[in-house]
Amino acid sequence: MTAPESRLLERHLETLAGQRLLLINPPADAFPARLQAEGIHVRIFHQDLNAARPLKAQGLPVEYGPWLEKPEAVERVLLWQMKARAWHELLLDMLQAVLPEGTPLWLVGEKRSGIQSSLKPLKQRLGQAEVVDKARHCTLIASRLRHKAATLEDHLQTRHTEVAGETLRWQSLPGVFAHGRLDAGSRFLLEHLPGPVQGQVLDYGAGVGLLSLYLRQRFQPEALTLLEPDALALACARRNLPAARCIAGTGLRDAPAGLDWIISNPPFHQRQTQSVDVALALIEQAPAHLCPGGRLLLVANRFLPYHAPLSTAFSQVDIVAENPQYRVYLAQ
Repeated sequence: MTAPESRLLERHLETLAGQRLLLINPPADAFPARLQAEGIHVRIFHQDLNAARPLKAQGLPVEYGPWLEKPEAVERVLLWQMKARAWHELLLDMLQAVLPEGTPLWLVGEKRSGIQSSLKPLKQRLGQAEVVDKARHCTLIASRLRHKAATLEDHLQTRHTEVAGETLRWQSLPGVFAHGRLDAGSRFLLEHLPGPVQGQVLDYGAGVGLLSLYLRQRFQPEALTLLEPDALALACARRNLPAARCIAGTGLRDAPAGLDWIISNPPFHQRQTQSVDVALALIEQAPAHLCPGGRLLLVANRFLPYHAPLSTAFSQVDIVAENPQYRVYLAQ
């Protein structure tokens, strides 16, 4: 399926013809390959491995990471609007820091991403910006970059919170899940742990590593592995838990086996849509990665349909705790 923003950009293939393009965080659809098929030189930078891998599987040149290294010659940047304003500002800082003054910038996004409110601040920041096109509830804005000295570290924020008898201190970046706070689901999980979490532990969809940070302080498990597809979150996790093993991964195929525990607050949002696919894949595949007697501990919104698949995959499933919003499941 082609995203609405991509269909809008397809109206401008003639303008893009023959140019060297840098695409920032595009959706994993057919548009970049269409550009390449039209003879347009394409390079992609992505902070989400869930999108970077399928784009790379199409034979496209994809760089994955939290911050763009200085790229080869670029004649135009296509930047997809991020809904989180601070994340959007981080991306603009990155582009201004690594690309030459005057590089043409196209900013594209759906109405629900906040693109309509981006014109004025972009004009103030870069000195010029104008709407080029509108269609399919999307807007395309054109501008040119101004140089600005900036680094990823400029956006790091240090936070701390009290939870279940521990004080957590960590670093966070714009764009990560629950930026700068411990989300309510993770807090509920930590407040209702069924006992010591020890041995070989996998934090699945670890984010910036707050579940693992708590486990390290509280129980000192033998080994902590954090699995996370978001490059910004993974950069934070590596700072927050330098002794842990932090893996860029999209599923249990990227994780070690022989685990005593898998602990997770699994995501159910992909871009701006809800999906239970990540959690269902985790539930189905977890038994093969757990050692005999191993356990899967996860927290989820009550309305999400996880009890039945857990009962299919595991011999015993308990609801450790629940409130009007969340449930904590223990499967073994």
